[in-house]
Amino acid sequence: MLNVRKVRHATWLVVLSLISICLLGDRVYAEYPEKAITLVAFGAGGSSDIASRTFAKHAEKFGGQPIQVVNRGGGGGIPGSTSVLNAKPDGYTLLFARIGPQAVAPARNPKIAYTWDSFTYLGLLELNPLVCVVNAKSPYKTIKDLADKLRKDPGKLNFSSAAVGSVDFMTSYRLLLVVGAGKDAAVHIPAGNGGAAVTSVVGGHTDYTCQNLAPAMGNIKAGKLRPLMVTTPGRVPSLPEVPTAREAGYPDLEGMVGWSAIAAPSKLPKEVINYWIGLMEKIKNDKDWLAATKKLGSVPHVLSSNEAKKFIERQYNIYHGLAKDLGLIIK
Repeated sequence: MLNVRKVRHATWLVVLSLISICLLGDRVYAEYPEKAITLVAFGAGGSSDIASRTFAKHAEKFGGQPIQVVNRGGGGGIPGSTSVLNAKPDGYTLLFARIGPQAVAPARNPKIAYTWDSFTYLGLLELNPLVCVVNAKSPYKTIKDLADKLRKDPGKLNFSSAAVGSVDFMTSYRLLLVVGAGKDAAVHIPAGNGGAAVTSVVGGHTDYTCQNLAPAMGNIKAGKLRPLMVTTPGRVPSLPEVPTAREAGYPDLEGMVGWSAIAAPSKLPKEVINYWIGLMEKIKNDKDWLAATKKLGSVPHVLSSNEAKKFIERQYNIYHGLAKDLGLIIK
């Protein structure tokens, strides 16, 4: 005969087990993070590495768990980005997203393993200004002087950049288009990296570069380079006398900025997303992080998860359109 008491007992055990599992699931994410978080950045010692460690140092005090930066350099940031894309979507493996691998690479290369929107963007952190510079002995005192020369004598000037397809390369070419000179108005000289592109202008080997502020700042402060324009919406605190692109009359160059964001694999639990929304609210008001970020030459510009996604989509569209105009889409 069927033992009714035993059946009832077994049924209650199943019910209690299911309740425990549900409660445990809530507890796991309610208490996130319960262990160290891995933040994947790119090349060791580079601007991504320095900015990511600055963020980690100040952000972990709000969560009570370490944020450990792991460098996965090479391949233009694509391998490091792919490793996060394929990680478990539990909030413990995140990406220090940058303009190159998250916007420019997908805009140019449809063959990579991800598109710009393959990630969950948890928030934007900062803008990295680009500054258009000439040698301090150059006859060009303003960006208008340079633009006039480019239009008047196409092909006479040259510019340096890190490499074909890099952000500084795209910015320098967009400058040619925006000022009405045409994409063939200057000759491109690839230098290998941003520092070398700056050195080329300092040495008089190239006429100008529109470069990330960080590698240019030392030579600007030393009086070896003359800054003509920055691409951020507002003036850069470390170069308060230098006009913005909009002030110079070229607002279409305003979108040509570097940036950093925090990204994660897709299908991230809502509880984890909410945690990072809260952390971003705290970090944007943290005086220590704000001061440290400005010291690096960046502009704090914290955006929420939804705002960050819209911003990065606009960035992708800028570079995709420019890559098509310049014939740089990889087929």
